[in-house]
Amino acid sequence: MPQSFTNKKIINIFLIAAIIGLGFGLVAFAYMGTFMRIIGDDYFYAAVLEQNGFWQGQVHAYMNHMLFHGDRYTLNFSSLLISLFPPKVNAIIPTLVILIYLNVLYNFITALLSRLNISTTKLLRLALSFVISFFTFWLAPTVKQGLYWRSSMLPSFGPIIGTLFLAALILRPRQIKWHTALFTFLFALINAGLSENGAAYQAMMAGILFVAWVWSKFKKLKNADRMLILSVLVFVAANAGVLIMWNSPGIAHYQDDMSSTLLSTTLLSVKHAFNHYKEMLLSHFLPFGILIVLGITAFLISNHGRDEKGTTEKNLFYSGSLFLYCSRE
Repeated sequence: MPQSFTNKKIINIFLIAAIIGLGFGLVAFAYMGTFMRIIGDDYFYAAVLEQNGFWQGQVHAYMNHMLFHGDRYTLNFSSLLISLFPPKVNAIIPTLVILIYLNVLYNFITALLSRLNISTTKLLRLALSFVISFFTFWLAPTVKQGLYWRSSMLPSFGPIIGTLFLAALILRPRQIKWHTALFTFLFALINAGLSENGAAYQAMMAGILFVAWVWSKFKKLKNADRMLILSVLVFVAANAGVLIMWNSPGIAHYQDDMSSTLLSTTLLSVKHAFNHYKEMLLSHFLPFGILIVLGITAFLISNHGRDEKGTTEKNLFYSGSLFLYCSRE
C-alpha cells in the first residue's frame, strides 16, 4: 500500500474523530437550548405584537420609546415574527443557530482558502468549522445571553453570523454580477439593523476586506474588483443602518445624554478590548491550550505531503501527547 494513501487515511480518521467529538459538544449545547423559553425583552415584543399587530408593531417600536431597543429595525422584525409562534418554538432556535453557524463557517473557510489559492479537502474544512463553532460557545462570556436568550442572541450573535456570511460572499473568487451586488447591499442593510455594535462589526469587516483588495491588486489576483465593490457596498450599508437607528424617535431622549467624544469612545473601546482579551487568556488556559495544539496539528497535516516516511504518524502522536498534557487539569 502506498505511503501517501496510508497517511491520507490516518489524517481522515483523525479529522472524523475530531468532528464526532466536537459534534457531541455542539449537541450538548443544542440540547441545553431546548429548555429555552421567553424571558425579559421577549415579553415586551410579544406585548407590542398583541397590542399593535405585526406590521404596525414595527412602526410603533421604531417611533416610540420602548422598554427595549426599538431603533433596531431588523431586531424588531425578527422578534415580532418569532412572537407570532407559540413560545415553545424558542426551544429549537439554539439548534437552528448552531446549524446555520456551522454552514456559514464552512462557506467562509471555503471562500477564504479559495481566495488564497489553498487547496484543501471538504473533510478538513468541515473539521475546522466544527472546531471554530465549538470553541465559540465554550469561550463565550455567557452562553445564556449569546445563545439561549433570544432578545440577546439576535443583536449580539446574529450580526456575527451575518457578517461571516457577507465575508464569504465577498471572498468568492468569481466575477461579480449586478444581482449579487444588490443582494449583498440589501442583506448588509438588514444585518446592520440587528444592533449598533453589529453594524460596527460589519463595517470593520468591510474595511479589512478593502485592505485585502489592495493586497489582491498588488498580487494581480483574478476577480479582485469583486472584493472592492462588495466591501464598499457592505460598508455603506452598515453606515446607512446606523443612520436609520440613530434617527429613531424612540431613542431621542438618549441622544441628549451622550457626552462622550469620538476620541474618548475609541480609547475606551481599545482599553476594554485589551482587558477583555487579557482576562480571557488568563482565565481560559485549557481551551486556548487545546486551540494551540489543534493549530499545530492542522499545520502539520497541511504539510504531510512533503513529509518523509512515517513523519505524519509521528506528528499526530506528538500532537496527541501535547493535547493530553494540556487537558491534564
